[in-house]
Amino acid sequence: MSDRLTPAREAEIRESMAALDANRTLTLGAWTASQVNEKSVLPPAFAHVVEDVLRTERGAVVRSSVGVFGDERHAVFVALARTAVSDLLDELDAVRNERDEALARVTELEALTPAPIQTCRVCSAGYTYGQPCSTCEFNTLMARETGGEVA
Repeated sequence: MSDRLTPAREAEIRESMAALDANRTLTLGAWTASQVNEKSVLPPAFAHVVEDVLRTERGAVVRSSVGVFGDERHAVFVALARTAVSDLLDELDAVRNERDEALARVTELEALTPAPIQTCRVCSAGYTYGQPCSTCEFNTLMARETGGEVA
């Protein structure tokens, strides 16, 4: 596994995605991976091409080559990366927001002062916070002295 994502590397990825989004000639359509055919734009024979495919309202198809690969798996990966990287960055932002909200809630809960009188979870009697339950202590002492069970 590689090192954690550094802020500099994340900024580099975000800038790269923003540059792609700003260049509308590449990102208007869906990126698709397909084997080279007569409609592909300038690929070598026996290669796989990633194309930016835009279908217009009138049914016309506009294509531009994004990349040409010898291995179909590489072409599929690159075609999916256009949306997958943006989706992952969005998810990263959402997870960070959830983490920040959870940390804020933990800080809020840690700042709370408990009530001075608490309810014992064993016998339901009231006791002073930070001290043992006097009712449970008494019952334990009585049981030990009388040989009986703890009430």
